[in-house]
Amino acid sequence: MSPTTTTTGAFLNWSVYERRRRKRQIRSLLASWSAGNARWPYEAETTSLAATEPKTSNANPSSASSHIRERIKKMLALSKHDGTPEAEMFAAFTQATRLMSKYNVTEASLTETEGAELARGVSLVTVRPNYPITRVKDQQWSCTLASAIAKAFSIKTYTSTFAGGSKLEVAFYGIAMNTTTAATTFEMAFNLILSWSERKKRDRLLVGRAAITSYREGIAAGVRAAAEQIEKEVEAATALREAEEVERRTAEDKAAAEAIAAQKARLQPLPSPPKEPIILPYPFPHDAVSPKPPFPPKPSSPKPPAPKLSSPSPSPPPPLPLPSNSSGFDDDQVQPSFYRPLSDNAASDSSSDLPDLSQSSSDDDGTQVDAEEEEDYSDQEDYGGEEEELDDDEEAEVEEKSTGKEDVEQPVQPIASAERPTSGVGASQPSQTAVLTSAQEEDTSGLAFPSTQHLILFRANAMDIADKALSETGVKLCKGRAFVGKAWDWNAYKQGKEDAKKIDLRGKRIKETEDSDDESAPRKKAKGTRV
Repeated sequence: MSPTTTTTGAFLNWSVYERRRRKRQIRSLLASWSAGNARWPYEAETTSLAATEPKTSNANPSSASSHIRERIKKMLALSKHDGTPEAEMFAAFTQATRLMSKYNVTEASLTETEGAELARGVSLVTVRPNYPITRVKDQQWSCTLASAIAKAFSIKTYTSTFAGGSKLEVAFYGIAMNTTTAATTFEMAFNLILSWSERKKRDRLLVGRAAITSYREGIAAGVRAAAEQIEKEVEAATALREAEEVERRTAEDKAAAEAIAAQKARLQPLPSPPKEPIILPYPFPHDAVSPKPPFPPKPSSPKPPAPKLSSPSPSPPPPLPLPSNSSGFDDDQVQPSFYRPLSDNAASDSSSDLPDLSQSSSDDDGTQVDAEEEEDYSDQEDYGGEEEELDDDEEAEVEEKSTGKEDVEQPVQPIASAERPTSGVGASQPSQTAVLTSAQEEDTSGLAFPSTQHLILFRANAMDIADKALSETGVKLCKGRAFVGKAWDWNAYKQGKEDAKKIDLRGKRIKETEDSDDESAPRKKAKGTRV
């Protein structure tokens, strides 16, 4: 036998053996699928995670000196501080941005050694077949799923295929902490999609390759919609937090201004309210300063009995007002400076000529008029002595009785000391803003950034970190083959989008199907981080 014949016969024998071995594997695989205890054809597994510890490097990629970098750091810290006023915050942020563009410095390069969350790295997820006869292919739904998860965690991704379909690698590169979370999330979601599709295929709910592929595409599209919704929630929460911060600072400034105005008003004396002239029923000189009427002294002799009137007569006219220099005493008690004493005869003659006012007099018509009754001022003290001063309330009552007005305008009351703020800055009032529901507060509690500018800057720095991480690996990316058109099952696609709601990219909930006790179901759960 020639060597060529021997080699050909050995190859034929090996090919026959290989075909028989594969047939046995297919028969055993079909038997296990029919029994319901087989795993899906291929499975994803996280093979490499990025190091979360930052790498210290002495090389300075930018041309800025150390004091310029420190100045930029201080300005960025000032713009992010909660107690910074709004105008000062935007001024510091603008100055920091101008210096960063001038010296070619990014915030990632400034903070890459300050925390592990900004350390860059690459995390790998490898998809391998579970059976030798299975070949792993780069499918459209897996690429859609990887890009959606990368978008949700502000990182980048690429896939690597190997000859013969032995394996498929999905790489996530960017911020180290986000890449590790994204890799774990992709592993969980990829295995869940395969598990759900194989169960529906086993239960004859999905028949045909088009239905299975459409179902997987629907789940991937649902995850992509969830990632876009997360981005919108982050932007809305950031805008709401920024509006609340502006309203809080405005309320604080307003309260401080009101407190300062109240403090100034408390320190300055309040102007006394204008007092209206008091009009009393008893006449007194108009140019008198004192509002008290000049009461006459106590009569020395008892009052004569008042005679009864024979006919009604009008009340006697009021006495004439006293002169301005009068003190309320009788003329016989006060002698003027020009008074000269007379002889007894002259005095008696002059006194006899005067009419007697104490007796009743007669008018021209013969009507008897009583002498004016003198008022009894026994309870009052002499005008020249000390008198009790009336209170403000009593003066107001006297004024009300004299004017006849019921609604007298009250003077302005001074502010009580307890009502005035004691400090220069008052407490800020709670802002009246839109209140989120409990579910929305739970979802967006850790997603809000201090301002929209910080969100834009974070995303730009995240992309810059991803590019640097890719350049460190030395991998050159190229475009892959385009996916060709295929048959489509819209019912299976819609069913996949509904099942995609069971996957939460934040890692707070992962809903399994009814067969949660199946051993083939993945048990790993991803931990969500901020976008």
